[in-house]
Amino acid sequence: MKELRQTLMQSIFEVFEKMFYIFLEPSDVHFLGFDVEADIDFKGALKGSLSLQLSHNMAKHMVSHLLNVPLDQITDEHIQDCAKEATNMICGNFITRADRQNAYDYSSPQFLTTPKGPWPYSPNGKSESVRLNFDSDSGRASVILSLSN
Repeated sequence: MKELRQTLMQSIFEVFEKMFYIFLEPSDVHFLGFDVEADIDFKGALKGSLSLQLSHNMAKHMVSHLLNVPLDQITDEHIQDCAKEATNMICGNFITRADRQNAYDYSSPQFLTTPKGPWPYSPNGKSESVRLNFDSDSGRASVILSLSN
């Protein structure tokens, strides 16, 4: 799991830096009360889900940087689409790094209108999970990777 954790960290940094021009700092703080959450399921040699949790401010800055839209013109739809796309990009980057040899099926990313609640939550059938927390000038984020047997 340690190697997957490092691979996930690299994927998160790459997506946030290249797509959103946001530089994250790992944090040991377990943030509560995220405003935005999206997740995606995947199955192949590895099977599980990846969830992205964001503060509202972080989500707005991601949209602003990605679409070159002023912060005061960002809509809830922009935030939802950006959260889903970021989740998709992180998951795809992670799977490509972790397992280049097998094919994977992905669900469509889902925006959660009701957050899953404080971690660790126990989705049915999930046996291993890792949570990575980040802080930045734009806000805070967490990524949760849950693997099934």
